[in-house]
Amino acid sequence: MKNKNLVSSGLLLLIIVLIGVAGSYYYFNIDNFKKDDVNSSNEVDKNNNQTQTPNKKDPQKDQSQKSNVKKITTYTDFQTYSNRQENTFFVFGRSGCHFCEMYLPVLDSVSSEYNIEIIYLDFSKFSEADYKAVMHSELSIPSKCTTSGEETPLSSGFGTPLSLFVNENKSYDCIRGYKDKNNLIEQLQSIGYIE
Repeated sequence: MKNKNLVSSGLLLLIIVLIGVAGSYYYFNIDNFKKDDVNSSNEVDKNNNQTQTPNKKDPQKDQSQKSNVKKITTYTDFQTYSNRQENTFFVFGRSGCHFCEMYLPVLDSVSSEYNIEIIYLDFSKFSEADYKAVMHSELSIPSKCTTSGEETPLSSGFGTPLSLFVNENKSYDCIRGYKDKNNLIEQLQSIGYIE
């Protein structure tokens, strides 16, 4: 009986130690991942030669302005917005993506403050057919937002969140990764999307 209790206690202690080790590994690696991802997503291409004239909108002084982040979940809605003959700010994300979920309140705040429309695609809510249709659309990812440094089609894959600026179904600029509010505003100003 004592041997069984001793073995049970030993196993319990081993499980507790393993949980502690796994928790520590997760904690320290998540912190390092966050730092690396934020640093890499804060890189800016200063030599971007933009050919499109983006929407220039003034910030609203009235902070009670509501967010204009539109969440879409179908290819039909995506096609409607991407085919417009005006500059459109798309953000590709998904539920469960830590940085996407951190980005949404930033997008809401900037949308409210600058009175701009932002189209947010939550890929986890798309049907498989609609997801494939978006990924095989004519849109491409500009070279400054790819790891290869070359313009690539959406179907090549990308990390979320990814912001694309589109006019008549053509991408003319992008922002890669999560940005805090100040960095997002700076990026939008450098693109010329806001003043």
